[in-house]
Amino acid sequence: MNLSATTHETGPIYQPAFAPTTRYVDHGDEGATIVRHQIVGPTIDAIKELHNSGQHGSKDRKHVASVPAVVIEHYCNTQGITLREFMVNPEHVRRFLNDPANRDFRVWPGRI
Repeated sequence: MNLSATTHETGPIYQPAFAPTTRYVDHGDEGATIVRHQIVGPTIDAIKELHNSGQHGSKDRKHVASVPAVVIEHYCNTQGITLREFMVNPEHVRRFLNDPANRDFRVWPGRI
């Protein structure tokens, strides 16, 4: 596992090199902004390898996709829904997975 050190007041904190980062921007009386960022290129490369090698799971259990959390968060924010709503409503998951814009996260190529 590729780990990188992040400095913290109690010493280094080790985390995966491509872990999401969170930045809080205080705008004073105007409020605040939370910015989440993650490098997803290596994840997409690994998904392509699984797809191209035919590792789609079994007949009974398909490996449909592998989606980084920040991508799901972005979907929820743009759709105006909570993460809980996304997780309990299969229509949101189906819509996300069948959207051609998200095809890079698909392992199994069929429609959901």
